[in-house]
Amino acid sequence: MKHALSLLQRLAISFFLSLALISNLQSAPIPDWAIKATVANASPYVGIDDTELDAIVAERKAQNVSVLELDPGFSEYLNDTEFAATVDVVRRITEKAHAQGMKTVVYITSLEVNTTDGETLPNTMYKDHPDWIQQGFDGTPAVFYGAQEDWVEEGMESAWLSPNSGYRDYFYDRLKLIAASGTDGIWIDVPVYYEIDYNNWGGNEPVAAAAFKQWSIDNGFSVAGYDTPTGISWGDPAFKAWIKWRHENLALFTEGARIAIKSINPEILLIDEVYPVDNMDTTTTGLDQTYRVSSDGHLAVWEIDSVSNALGMKWANKEDFATKITMYKWTRAIDRENPSWAFTYTNEELDAGLVVGAAAIAGVVPFESKTPDMETTVGSQFRTRWFGFIQDNAEALLDTERESQIAVWYSSPSRDFQDYEVGGGYGMFNGYTSPNNDDDWWGGSIYDTPKFKPHFGGYRGASYALSKLHVPYKIIADPGEPAAQLAGIKFLWLPSVAAMSDESITVITQFVQGGGVVFATGTMPGSLDENGSARTNNPLTAMFAQAPGSGVAVYRSDIKGTEFFPSFASISSQADANLSVLDQLVSTYTDDYVTLSAPQEGVHIEVARPSPTKHYLYVLNYSGMQQPLVPNSQTIGLQYKAPNGYQVVSATVKTPDSGGDSGVTTVTDNTDNLYGMNVKVDQFALIEMTLEPTDADDNTGTNPAANITIDGDIADWADLQSFGTDPNDATTENDKLDWQETWMADNAGTDSLYFAYQTRGDIDTSALWAYQTFIDTDENASTGYPIGALGAEFMFEGSTLWKYTGSGGSWAWTVVGSAAVQINGNLAEFRLSRSWLGDDLSKARLLFYGNNAAFGGSTTDVYPDGAFDPTSTQRYFTFEFDSGDGEDGGTGGTDYPSNPVSSITIDGNLSDWSGLESFAADPDDVTGANNKINWIQATFAHSNTDFYVSYQTKEAVDTSAFWGYQMYIDTDESQATGYQVGALGAEYLFEGSTLWQYTGTGTDWSWTQVGAAVVQASGNVAEFQLPRALLGNTEQLRVFLNGNNAAFSGTVADIYPDGALDAASTQRYFTYQLDDNTPTIPSNSVSSLTLDGILDDWTDLDPFAADPDDISGANNKINWLQGWLAHSSSNLYVAYETKDAIDTSGFWGYQVYLDTDSSTTTGFSSGSIGADYLLEGNTLWQYTGTGSDWAWQVVATVNSQFSVNTTELQLSLANLGNPSQLRLFFIGNNAAFSGDSIDAYPDNASTGGYLEYRIN
Repeated sequence: MKHALSLLQRLAISFFLSLALISNLQSAPIPDWAIKATVANASPYVGIDDTELDAIVAERKAQNVSVLELDPGFSEYLNDTEFAATVDVVRRITEKAHAQGMKTVVYITSLEVNTTDGETLPNTMYKDHPDWIQQGFDGTPAVFYGAQEDWVEEGMESAWLSPNSGYRDYFYDRLKLIAASGTDGIWIDVPVYYEIDYNNWGGNEPVAAAAFKQWSIDNGFSVAGYDTPTGISWGDPAFKAWIKWRHENLALFTEGARIAIKSINPEILLIDEVYPVDNMDTTTTGLDQTYRVSSDGHLAVWEIDSVSNALGMKWANKEDFATKITMYKWTRAIDRENPSWAFTYTNEELDAGLVVGAAAIAGVVPFESKTPDMETTVGSQFRTRWFGFIQDNAEALLDTERESQIAVWYSSPSRDFQDYEVGGGYGMFNGYTSPNNDDDWWGGSIYDTPKFKPHFGGYRGASYALSKLHVPYKIIADPGEPAAQLAGIKFLWLPSVAAMSDESITVITQFVQGGGVVFATGTMPGSLDENGSARTNNPLTAMFAQAPGSGVAVYRSDIKGTEFFPSFASISSQADANLSVLDQLVSTYTDDYVTLSAPQEGVHIEVARPSPTKHYLYVLNYSGMQQPLVPNSQTIGLQYKAPNGYQVVSATVKTPDSGGDSGVTTVTDNTDNLYGMNVKVDQFALIEMTLEPTDADDNTGTNPAANITIDGDIADWADLQSFGTDPNDATTENDKLDWQETWMADNAGTDSLYFAYQTRGDIDTSALWAYQTFIDTDENASTGYPIGALGAEFMFEGSTLWKYTGSGGSWAWTVVGSAAVQINGNLAEFRLSRSWLGDDLSKARLLFYGNNAAFGGSTTDVYPDGAFDPTSTQRYFTFEFDSGDGEDGGTGGTDYPSNPVSSITIDGNLSDWSGLESFAADPDDVTGANNKINWIQATFAHSNTDFYVSYQTKEAVDTSAFWGYQMYIDTDESQATGYQVGALGAEYLFEGSTLWQYTGTGTDWSWTQVGAAVVQASGNVAEFQLPRALLGNTEQLRVFLNGNNAAFSGTVADIYPDGALDAASTQRYFTYQLDDNTPTIPSNSVSSLTLDGILDDWTDLDPFAADPDDISGANNKINWLQGWLAHSSSNLYVAYETKDAIDTSGFWGYQVYLDTDSSTTTGFSSGSIGADYLLEGNTLWQYTGTGSDWAWQVVATVNSQFSVNTTELQLSLANLGNPSQLRLFFIGNNAAFSGDSIDAYPDNASTGGYLEYRIN
């Protein structure tokens, strides 16, 4: 049966059908200016004079803007005369921009027209053309007045037009007039079907209904054609068809616009401003760029929002910032061969640097603006700096494809036909609750998040997980060109990709047949077709049952992509468990382009290889996303894997930031084509590497006198000889341990023995004992434990060295000591004392034993392979020890460990000391009544700020006479200074938990207390924590322990090491090195700072380390987050940030104690400082007492300003006595608000900790 259609309806259908035929026009390349653009707004207006136009162009030119987005007022309902006058403004400013080498693109709303004061005017778009207006399910017109949207002023009419109506030709005609102005592009704003309310979507007006009906006939959905729906009904095939039709209908509308403007100027570009991006609003509005008809001269500028319309990303968490990166990467999946442009809405320079960096790391052209509008910048200096950086490095940042072997599949049909029905709409970010009560926060309910949307949330979670593993990946969009986009991909992730076409299924099966790996999670892929209908026979089910060809297909219905987000995981450990599964798969089936020497939260990595001899690393450090965002530069250890046959010969770091490394950086040549770099990154770094061909590695020679840093990075083994490569011969399920290559080195001078090994899968620390090395030190098979052709005197198992004490093959071993260890993926490094193997070492025989029974495996990987084969010509490896001519570690001291850590929990439990190198064990050599102190072993460690001590004794530690547990510490390694005892000149005595400093002349017993340690004793274990500053921030120390049993009326002192007081001994002390983490004292010299309570101008200054969020409870309003100092020639500036808003009603509770002469003998004695001054609120006091009494006098009231939870203060340096250096700490005295907690910053201020600041 035929349906009668109006002439207009028939013309509309004919027009869109003709566009479908035109869409196959050959694509022309996008011009270079659009690929390497830096874009910002300019808003000229009718009546503007040339002087002001010149000023606009000059200002943007000075800001390194290359493209002006012109907004002259085309969003208004203009008559022909008004429109022509506005076009003339475009012509004038375009001529001026071209004269300066700049381009222009002109903004115009597409399907929205506004009329100022339209509520009261007789002529508006809606009042003049009601038949052009979109309608909702119930016939409601898509028009409103007033502030329903933030860009619509009170009394203004916002009318949303149907692309199927007469408006279409009206719009195209006006675009042609703009195209004739000489502009380089036309930017049409969000061509969407308007969401009138949550359940009332546009696209149901009569002209749309006619177009949809014809489309449903032409595409085989219905013989008679579908009517438009009357509401949301996912079970209705007509509703699903209507969802798809709106995508195609809007794509054809923008294609018509592209053709219209190119009929006037073939070189002009059409730029769609696209909201939404990847989220569920794409379903509600119909605007889905995966349906784009042609890419010829057609770009998108993506409206990527922030968590707050007011404060940008300042209060975002790390998950949400990772999501922001995902959105930028997603735009590249849609635009493919074309450039992507995108908004970088932010609030201030600190979040702007990260957001522009997120665009840059994804290869996206930034449109820089200050939220919530397009017209402003976060700062002219910021824009100038960042845009200049982009222009200087445009080729690397914007015109170089990122490298990846891993892809995540994004499916528009799955989002439409699976996710919306079960999970609802929106889905912008994860953190739906504002941490700072922000009325402009993006969401308000967990249902606004991706959590309940299987595919959309799964794709977001997959992207987050790969970024967290620092694995480069790409996103592949469907619809799109998935077959072409899979080129070079080894590993494809399908996160609940329920809906796909037969063509897409074929692409995936062919990918597996060709050797690709598919990892599917959640919903079975392909269970729906591309129109949302259930598929009765799904070929992918068979593929996962039996992978075709040479590929691998893994389906895990139990793993949900959303649960890679810790905030969405059903149990707290789920995200980590999922990540472990993913890490193992990725490590097994793909190459590691780049790895980090240590896991670092909030770091995103991308890689590019534009030529064999030029490669790039892109690093974004967003670890400062701590709610609020804080400056947080990080030194990041990178290992880059060069292609076979090439070596990295140099690397240069480029950055727009002042707080990171810049220039040539050191590259450490490692084995297996790995090259190490340590780069300090403030926010963003581009690392350009130069490579050149190389011959195969030739590791020859011996390995004596080595100095190896135990950091999980084998770069410093590059010139050392390995034992060769072991074949890939452990392939049975659960055989996790498959040796690849091993090394051994030593240094007699420092008494160091080193091991390193590399396995084919990641090292599994849950059963580290399975990694065994048997060592025969006398080259005699008849002594020691018999294994293969060895008689092993020692076994190195995991990180523990054991000595054989049995006979005839009995399994009897005793612990010798624990090694320092660092494990990084499939690499492990160890350092232990060479002397633990005995004296007069010459050679050792050894074999490596991979005991896969530890993991439920069935294969033992023995290396060399012939170790147990009597007919083999190689049954062991031989290692020749250093003769002793190497570097000396110090007279009389042979143990030389260094254990840098981030922190250790002082709880009397040594679990967090696992993997750290101990001093050699002390023998059980003390007996007798009341001799309670019998040392077993001691271990030191250090962080940037603290020194840690642990020891074990045979009997329980008795704190009733704690002074008997003594440790003499020589910090300058000179016997001529300090208390002369044994071979030491001890500057300090650590007695029990008290630290004493020597004040005598060398032999007299004269000490003064300088601090007390945090201590916890449990059984025979004691742990201690001291501020490193109390030891003078020494880089190395010598020590011995004295168990003074006279404290318990005993008669024997246990000296450790035993030879400490024996002049004939070869070991009279232990040596410990701390220089890996020597703290840097900040010094922030400025000309001046603006005192406004806002910390924008502190962004590039070095803060003190952040204070943890550790205060809670009613009325405890002071909870420090971070503090800063800066100075000019005459002033000291103080800034701090607290968790809650600054409350000046109890301002005296905000206290800063200042020691201006670095002496504990002057000023108010508190912890380890003598505070000469107290800054209490905005009052500066000077101490007038004797050291312990509370006696102060006012010096001055200082200038102060506040902004929510931040404070700035300005003090005269003269009022402080013009000090050259300060020691200080912050005290949050919540008694000012009737609270019951004090927040000390640093936390250990009461036990000797403090902060330091250098002025001169």
